[in-house]
Amino acid sequence: MAPNLTRTFEVPATIDNECNLAALGALAFGAARGRRHVIYLKLVTGMGAGLIVNGQLVRGANGLAGELSHLHVDSAGPMCRCGARGCLGVVATTDHVLEAARPLFGPDVNIYDTFGLAAQGEATVRRVLDDFGRLVGRHLAPACVMLNPELIVVDGTLGPAAAPVMEGLHDGLRRHMPDGAYRALTLTLGRLAENAELLGAAHLARAPI
Repeated sequence: MAPNLTRTFEVPATIDNECNLAALGALAFGAARGRRHVIYLKLVTGMGAGLIVNGQLVRGANGLAGELSHLHVDSAGPMCRCGARGCLGVVATTDHVLEAARPLFGPDVNIYDTFGLAAQGEATVRRVLDDFGRLVGRHLAPACVMLNPELIVVDGTLGPAAAPVMEGLHDGLRRHMPDGAYRALTLTLGRLAENAELLGAAHLARAPI
């Protein structure tokens, strides 16, 4: 696709996924500035991770590094579009949060409504978001053991839902990581919200990696 764009617009073009771009945005302009070993964790519009190792974005052999949503977590779980069963991206999704909220708040409640309910202290929604964070943290822990990051930047578009999700993430990581690796790790909320990918794309266009 990139060569086609280059030919069409007669300028150099590069294609990358939104998790990588968000990680670059956080590294260049956001919460990860000055850090060298970072995981950017995307959770709201899809699930994935951007990996920064020694200050450089890691794409892997064919661009699939950081595909958190395709970690296998449940052999009896639902089918994933990748062809496997029980990937994290189909076991822990914002749809599951909505499934818990709709019996209480009606069929038209959306994910941003639930974030507002969490901010107001609604106990059921906060518990579901905490469980969501804990599940993600438990399955992210092995990657943290392997990569030993200093920082995890959590999706800034979580807004008012961030607190219970972050609490769950902390607990899931703490329970499944060696104490030394966990203590070296900081979790922080992204500062760029929906602009993270756009700013990452601007950084990539200015200085392609």
